[in-house]
Amino acid sequence: MFACHKGNAKKGEVQKAVADRWGVDFTHCGAQAHEDLCDAYVLAMMGLTEVRLRSGEIAMNNLHPKELQVFNRTTKKAPINVLGRGWISCLDTV
Repeated sequence: MFACHKGNAKKGEVQKAVADRWGVDFTHCGAQAHEDLCDAYVLAMMGLTEVRLRSGEIAMNNLHPKELQVFNRTTKKAPINVLGRGWISCLDTV
């Protein structure tokens, strides 16, 4: 939903959205690598958007309504939305 604003998008639709929206095309990779890289890219863009939202660089009203759904979604298993949860932080001990 984050990549192409459609929750039931097929792999090809996501890959086209990544190419159209961010100008990144993974078709030169093998078929499975292309899908995996595309998925990883979308997750990275979601993470970057979350960082930008949490830092105040962008506001929720800067997002597409479907992107808002992604960040505001709750379920029985995850009753707190993404931005309401704690952020990952570095640990001082290994």
